[in-house]
Amino acid sequence: MKKRHDEIIFLAQALCGAEFALAEIKNLMLSGSHTEGRAKRARIVIEILHTVFNEQNYKIQMRGFNKDLCEYQLYPDKDIFELGETYFNMENPGSILFIYDNNIKSEETFEITHEFPKIIADRFDPQSYDILVSEMRTALSFVE
Repeated sequence: MKKRHDEIIFLAQALCGAEFALAEIKNLMLSGSHTEGRAKRARIVIEILHTVFNEQNYKIQMRGFNKDLCEYQLYPDKDIFELGETYFNMENPGSILFIYDNNIKSEETFEITHEFPKIIADRFDPQSYDILVSEMRTALSFVE
């Protein structure tokens, strides 16, 4: 059971890294063929892992800081390709929640904060992507 949990966390970190990569491209206004390839690879990972998490009974939501209310709140209707935006609030970065069985208080519910996705985002470059995909395949074999 511990191994499965570790693999779920790894897959969530990979998904959040993909989200971070897309948000980084948007926020830093990056362009070019290298950037387009990176965005394409990130979108592929997001689509695949969103499906996996849905099948595992997880709902994925962005948790961001609302400066008008001066508090963090959930954004349940955020598009799946825009969840990484929460990491780019420089004063109060948010997180992405993986809510198990629609129960935010479940022991299986967890969040991925901004630190780790920054590291994973670099793995959508061509030289690292194949290794990431291989690691994801291994993790998926423990989850499905």
